[in-house]
Amino acid sequence: MLKNDYFKGVFFICLAALFWSSAGLVIKWVQLPSLQIALFRSLIAGIFLGGYIFFQIRFKKIPFKMYFNKWALITAICYTFTVSLFVMANKLTTSANAVFLQYTSPVTVILVSYFVLKERIYILEIITVAVCLAGMALFFADEEKSTALVGNIIGMLSGVAFALLQISVKRSEEHAQAGNAAIDQRVSDLRGVYHLMLGNAMTVIVLMTVITTLMQADAEGPLTALAGNEFTLTSSDMLGLLFLGVVQLGCGYLCFAKGVHYISNVEIAIYTLLEPICNPIWTFLGTGEIPGFWTVIGGMLVLGAMVINSVFGRKR
Repeated sequence: MLKNDYFKGVFFICLAALFWSSAGLVIKWVQLPSLQIALFRSLIAGIFLGGYIFFQIRFKKIPFKMYFNKWALITAICYTFTVSLFVMANKLTTSANAVFLQYTSPVTVILVSYFVLKERIYILEIITVAVCLAGMALFFADEEKSTALVGNIIGMLSGVAFALLQISVKRSEEHAQAGNAAIDQRVSDLRGVYHLMLGNAMTVIVLMTVITTLMQADAEGPLTALAGNEFTLTSSDMLGLLFLGVVQLGCGYLCFAKGVHYISNVEIAIYTLLEPICNPIWTFLGTGEIPGFWTVIGGMLVLGAMVINSVFGRKR
């Protein structure tokens, strides 16, 4: 692989993480229950990704055919679990715990890549993951701790689902390639986008079923609070949801689908760790809240590990 291709992969995955990281700040603007935010965000993202696919087929003349296979199903299921479990974890444990547990995903990626996919894992990648997780632990040292066992377990499961999602998108695009021509690369990109669109569609179906069931139950509890009692949208909510669906999820996953070709599964998981690192930056820009000392130290540690991995990864 060319060095330029390697850095192209790093750039697009980091850009995807940057888009994803805007969620925390924008979600604060939307005055809706968490499950409803997740529902409408996925609905808008699915429409956006579908429009992108239509544009590429209709106007760019990409010979892409939409069909359903095992990788489409795996990606859709992993996407649905990633989104749904993360929302539940945020409610049942602290936000810091939910984010940290989801971003233990590189550990799962290493285990699956080595033992299941039989891929080579470099010692530098393992060291980078260890340093990044140490930095993440410092990153949340200033946050409130939680002993909510169920919420923490769900948070860990969301990390497993996120890891499998990253692997499935890469594998689905690899299986879509039929040759080495540039057109095959664009078809491969669309394959990943198409599977992510299906993931959003499945998420909408699952969340709509859960929300309507909880509304009809008319009971009290943490999950009922997540769903709300009715669907009401203000103009401010719509603007926030459009941003979340089009920019935060839509553009984020477009970049992700573009970048997964060029770097390994473990490196994909490493560079997505940029998302929680960027969250306090958005919060500072939006609210003026200054990150804590350990947050800064942990963020610098993670960023430093990423830079070192990039330098040696290019040489490798």
